[in-house]
Amino acid sequence: MPSPGYTLLDPEDLADWLQANPDLALLDVQLPELHAKRRIPGSANACVYEALFPTEAPRLTGYREDAVVVVGCGRGRDAEWAAEKLLLLGYDTVYVLEGGVEAWREAGFIVEGDAPMAEEPDPAEEPLPEGVFQVDPLRSEVAWTGRNASTAHHGRVPLVSGDLRVDGGAVFGECLLDVSKLSDLDLEDADLRTTLVAHLLSHDFLFAEQYPQASFAIDEGTPIPDAAPGEPSHEVRGRLTMRGQTHPVSFQAQAARSENGLTFHAHFDLDRTKWGAVYGSGRFFSHLGFHLVWDVVSISVRLFAV
Repeated sequence: MPSPGYTLLDPEDLADWLQANPDLALLDVQLPELHAKRRIPGSANACVYEALFPTEAPRLTGYREDAVVVVGCGRGRDAEWAAEKLLLLGYDTVYVLEGGVEAWREAGFIVEGDAPMAEEPDPAEEPLPEGVFQVDPLRSEVAWTGRNASTAHHGRVPLVSGDLRVDGGAVFGECLLDVSKLSDLDLEDADLRTTLVAHLLSHDFLFAEQYPQASFAIDEGTPIPDAAPGEPSHEVRGRLTMRGQTHPVSFQAQAARSENGLTFHAHFDLDRTKWGAVYGSGRFFSHLGFHLVWDVVSISVRLFAV
């Protein structure tokens, strides 16, 4: 395995270095709000997650020929990731404080800030709040994408109402959608857009005149063990009712705590023909020519519940 190019430094060695050279460049790469709460005295802050990090870091550290010590929060690879970026920017000598600010504090060295001794749990790792939450239709979104061999169209289906319930980490709920108000967002020509939407709402696809609404029930969203923040957190089993037919649907989703409740995100594919939307399907018709439409429709769900 190739050398990472940077050198790990323990808190004791860093303390000795700072005593001998108080002007040693310390670059704290945490989020600004974490740096404000807990930091090594004299450290400058340039968040490694910011797009401007490659220009901000050199402004704070001085010459690329000088040594720089990168300090992270102590969890994950924020410091190592920043060190790799600095090396790519042409820095000659880069060190990483092993264990970050947390290791520095545990070693008994001075930490300053608004709350230097407070524990700082990662909100993304906190358990879901228990209870029943109402979906906010104005902030939530259900998007669709349909395709054929030569093109694709995408749009949205408005949410009417919904609720999510969390019980022991598992997620349950139901949402109601107004299929009759489906929209297309990719066609710029108003006439073409009107024609496409009318086609999608007709008996060929959604049959909205007879079935103007659709519903999805989450029978159970089971937590996925050891799911990292940003990965799917739940295995979802549910039922989609559309065109007067109900069929099971399963997919993975992300459920997470938010400031006022929780969020729920999912991306999955549906076979539209299961609900009787068979127009243009090669499994039901022959000699379709350019009328061939793929059976799979991609769905993206983003729910905000309070």
